[in-house]
Amino acid sequence: MTEKSGFFVSINGDRKYSADDFGRMFDGVISDGIFQNWGRGYQVIKGAGREIIVQSGRAWLKGHWIENDANKLFSVNEGPTDGDRYDAIFLRVNKASDVRIGGLRFVQGVVGGSVPQPTQSSENFEVLLAYIKVPRGAKTNEIFEITDCRGRTGFQYAQWAQSVMQPQQITLRNKDDFLNAFNNDPNLKRVITRGKDLGKTITPAQATAIRNGTFENLWLGDYWQYNENSCKWIIVDFDRTLDYMYGEGQHRITVMSDRNLGIDNIGGPNWFSGGWNGTKMRNDYANGMNRFASALQVFDSSNFRTIPVHEPHGYVNTGNSWERIETDWRWEFPKVTIPSEFEMFGSTILHNRINGDENTVTQVPRQFSYFRVGNPVPNPAETFWLRDQITKTRFALYYGDQRRITWGEGTDKYGVRPIFSIGG
Repeated sequence: MTEKSGFFVSINGDRKYSADDFGRMFDGVISDGIFQNWGRGYQVIKGAGREIIVQSGRAWLKGHWIENDANKLFSVNEGPTDGDRYDAIFLRVNKASDVRIGGLRFVQGVVGGSVPQPTQSSENFEVLLAYIKVPRGAKTNEIFEITDCRGRTGFQYAQWAQSVMQPQQITLRNKDDFLNAFNNDPNLKRVITRGKDLGKTITPAQATAIRNGTFENLWLGDYWQYNENSCKWIIVDFDRTLDYMYGEGQHRITVMSDRNLGIDNIGGPNWFSGGWNGTKMRNDYANGMNRFASALQVFDSSNFRTIPVHEPHGYVNTGNSWERIETDWRWEFPKVTIPSEFEMFGSTILHNRINGDENTVTQVPRQFSYFRVGNPVPNPAETFWLRDQITKTRFALYYGDQRRITWGEGTDKYGVRPIFSIGG
């Protein structure tokens, strides 16, 4: 066994140290992996056309540091004509005497093959950052599927570096400094409100930030407003349905108008037998972005996504006039809806649900994050409909003059505040 130590002053060249000796100094202090708190952590996202972008990052791998402070672009070939293909992006250190480099490597897979695997030898060591499924005949990256392999367990994946070294010092002089420091942490997007004007219309950069799930420079309460006389479209949630059945695994934001956009009735006397899903308003609004001109001023028609909801389509009366058994649960995919009691206030207040279908499973109700962290109803003096059915002919209302929940006859006309799901 050879005993080693260092570093000491060299006298007449009697102390010589290699790059490996220097790297060995950090063994046990820094583990191989990507630093989460530097840059964008080498996140892989889609660019324009068939471009794939690896964002900025810093890593430690086999005693060597790797750093990139800008986006790096890779051009991906079109999808093959005879099947799907998997490409891969690796982070590597190559110690070979004729190479001696660390950085990124893109590998194109073969038709019908599995994901290319990293080379891992004493001289050339790679870990998998991400792989890209390129479907048959794909002309652009619109239908490419990127799988993030950062932080996964397993020797082949790019894990997060664990370090006991002094963390980066951050100067927090104001709220903007705080938000900028944590701007690349999507989990914080649901618990911090900012309330910034994002402009008249959604920008390509904002759409990209939604699509890739970073939500960069977007926070709860931020809004778009086409002009001073139009409504504000407020961000009230992030990735609300990402984990839902039929959520399609796509990153989205939920926006809601800050005021009533006209008045309307839920339906006529014969429109309530199927609950909210059977009403005139629900049917009119299902694909009805065009009914709300202010939304089309701010968002492009391609930005709108469906909202997966699992709700009853039938009701059976009980002996109690305030209780109705909800039956015939189905998935629906409207592009516009109105809020419910739970989404606004975190609880059912007047809506008394009795599940009448054995073994029915529905998604867990979630309050909009914007209201969950304590933000009040915008323009609270306005009265507007909620989509909860209370009795055979009545639906819930937010009663603005008294700041309370009540009900109204479905044939009456009250304010409407639409909700949209926006994707990049």
